[in-house]
Amino acid sequence: MRCICLHLFCLTYSTFFGMKPVSFLILIVITLTSCAPTIVARVKNQSPPANENEKFIVFGVNDRFDIKAIRVGEIKIRDAGLAVNCSYKAVVELARKRARDMGANCLKIYEHKVPDVWSTCHRIKAIAYRVDDATLQKLKQIPAEQN
Repeated sequence: MRCICLHLFCLTYSTFFGMKPVSFLILIVITLTSCAPTIVARVKNQSPPANENEKFIVFGVNDRFDIKAIRVGEIKIRDAGLAVNCSYKAVVELARKRARDMGANCLKIYEHKVPDVWSTCHRIKAIAYRVDDATLQKLKQIPAEQN
């Protein structure tokens, strides 16, 4: 909803003040990119992207993670300022997709910040791991919204 308001503001502002088309386009690009949470990823051991059909496990903050695994990298999902669609389930899904792109099949969330006065988004920090197939099949899937 905030993005729609920003777009309407940009349109009104550009026509009212007679902005040049290039300035208006830059303003629109900034507005559009501010509507999604920011994903910051540091890759340690890049692997080929994991298959979308492959099992993927998410461990929450309170879940133990004592599995032999290869650390693929670290992922942080942050508020972009005016981000929308950043419920816990949505940010975990963003982290899961980014982890798959890095070649991981397991994600351990080690920090979760709930929305507060400064941010309307859930923010998480997680480590992406690659676990061998035999171990992965033994693990139980933990529903992301329960973490």
